[in-house]
Amino acid sequence: MPHRIALASITGKFVDTHFGHAERFAIVDLFSDRYELVELRKVRRACGPSGHDERAFDAILDTLTDCEALLVERIGYGAAQYVAAKGIRVFEAPYPIDDVLNKLMADRILDKP
Repeated sequence: MPHRIALASITGKFVDTHFGHAERFAIVDLFSDRYELVELRKVRRACGPSGHDERAFDAILDTLTDCEALLVERIGYGAAQYVAAKGIRVFEAPYPIDDVLNKLMADRILDKP
């Protein structure tokens, strides 16, 4: 069974978006030897001029409820704790998507607790 992960990306080539600024996530199924793009999901930004909005965090997490991991360019400590408390693993990985996914497969990172 594949691992389903969400990647915050504007370009579709890099993990290049801060969690709170993300307006879409690429949803990927990660197998032991390959990965497949499932879909793109739109969300409302969680950060604005007045700071974070936890209701927006919840809306994003509701959109990603079937994902076990989240890859972002950056995420603040409080937001990372909030996401982790909801059972989703968070990784800051500001790198090319292919490289990050290949590393996750090669090292079987998502198979480890």
